[in-house]
Amino acid sequence: MAELDRPWDETPFMLQGFLVEAEDLLQLQSHCQFIVVDPSRSDDSALRMLPPPLVNAWYAQPQKPAKRSRAEKTEPQRSGAGSWLGHLLGALFGDRGRPSFVRPQRLAPGEELPAPHRRRPPGFDLFLALASLLERRSTEAKPRLARERLAEIPADQPLLVYPGAEPISASALKLATAGIDRVGAVAARLFAEDGGAAELQVSELREAIDELSNVVVQSPDAAMWMARMREYDSAAYARSLKTSVILMTLARHIGFPKHELQQLGMIGMLLDVGKLALPRDLLETPGPLDAAGLKVAHSHVTESVKMLESDPEVAPAVLRAVGEHHERLDGSGYPAALQDRAISIFGQLAGIVDVMVAMTSPRPYAKVFSTYEAMMHLFEAADEGRFHGPLVEQLVQSIGLFPVGSLVELSNGEVAAVSGHNPIRRLEPKVLVLTNTQQQPLPSPFERDLLYRPLDAVGRPIHIVRALPIGAYGVDPRQFYLS
Repeated sequence: MAELDRPWDETPFMLQGFLVEAEDLLQLQSHCQFIVVDPSRSDDSALRMLPPPLVNAWYAQPQKPAKRSRAEKTEPQRSGAGSWLGHLLGALFGDRGRPSFVRPQRLAPGEELPAPHRRRPPGFDLFLALASLLERRSTEAKPRLARERLAEIPADQPLLVYPGAEPISASALKLATAGIDRVGAVAARLFAEDGGAAELQVSELREAIDELSNVVVQSPDAAMWMARMREYDSAAYARSLKTSVILMTLARHIGFPKHELQQLGMIGMLLDVGKLALPRDLLETPGPLDAAGLKVAHSHVTESVKMLESDPEVAPAVLRAVGEHHERLDGSGYPAALQDRAISIFGQLAGIVDVMVAMTSPRPYAKVFSTYEAMMHLFEAADEGRFHGPLVEQLVQSIGLFPVGSLVELSNGEVAAVSGHNPIRRLEPKVLVLTNTQQQPLPSPFERDLLYRPLDAVGRPIHIVRALPIGAYGVDPRQFYLS
């Protein structure tokens, strides 16, 4: 479901971009006159399972016209009407505008996320089995040309639709571990305090990123899990590694070709290499810096460019994005106060991901936020004109509000790590339960799929009530891994 005929926050659906089930259509009947489905981002198995009589009956119901928000009155986008489904949707819904983006709700201190209210429809287990089978078959296909693009993506930028991602498995984790370890070994020298970065051959890092990008294409969840495990290390490169994997995952979701996934992976690793030239005590200063200290801190961008521009093996797109990742669309960024289209698409994506990673990583001068809180900040920054909202939405859709490896608190008090996303319901992922209801570590963690609506001790469906920052309740997912 790509667009409604009214603002998303006027409906019970919290996040745009999930696959629609039968009961979703029935619920939408009381809220909307029509919806728009994007076939290029839909699961064919899910679309085939929707009974046409139900769709026709729902669509025929007269509804009071709704006022469209200003955010919805956007530039038209090319449709994927080349397929049979595209022709059908065109006949039903006619022209459509580019989907507006919706942000998650900001929670008050102590407030919990609302529990999803839904019942499993008849035949739902069969639907999941068929969808899983077709998903596995789809992974054998090769990337194909994408049919649609966001207005923010340059018109000459080639885009692909990648095969379905493999879920986390022992084999996927083995490949991810090897890829992460190889990048980590190179990065350990890159971020060494003895000036090893000056002697680093970029080709060595690029080869390691190339191997890791293969993992991201095959199983982004496995790569995300391993990057999250490294986040608990004290290694200086852990934050850069996390940025690199998220950028490649986002690029895969948008549809950038493989070689550009590699470039974005390099960008993530090299964004802050210039900090090696700054005084260590400045970077570890607790609390806000004064004007003089802030000026020095901001110089890490130009230092990064100086360190990399002399190496002919650094791609121009990589060098440009490293120099632009602190620029903002409204001109409020640094070092050049660039605006709007003057910032490359790689620079824009790097800036968005850099902010999210910074907010969710330990820092001496600020508290650690959950991914949910960081996403809220990004949507607010988009409202203020610093980022493109649709690109922020693409980040949410690519890694979720609860990324793989992140900690969450469940409604029964348990603490769990997200171990995989459900394409049917993004807000009901698979989780690895790490503690009991009193937040005490379990001797043997177990996996739970929230899509199946497991019940707590008093018969209530278990759901996520809040995202947790790294280290919450003293829980370290590395103790449990995924055996």
